[in-house]
Amino acid sequence: MNREDLAGCKREDPELFFPISYTGAARQIEVAKGVCGRCPIASACLRYALDNPERASDGIWGGTTPRERRALRSAQPALEEAI
Repeated sequence: MNREDLAGCKREDPELFFPISYTGAARQIEVAKGVCGRCPIASACLRYALDNPERASDGIWGGTTPRERRALRSAQPALEEAI
């Protein structure tokens, strides 16, 4: 079994993770993030999304929205310098 087979989203409707709009879809986003919160590979999913912004530009990845990932990416260089 590979790591992706463990993904919590594999057992959910993919549309859950791709809201039509990020405004007014708070409940859908909350449910999707809840799935990610129980997922054993959410951190790997988030890392993939951060490392591949062109492939993961939309949707909920690793429990984050596109806006949250943009904020993480812009904070990343400062965090790496601090380490």
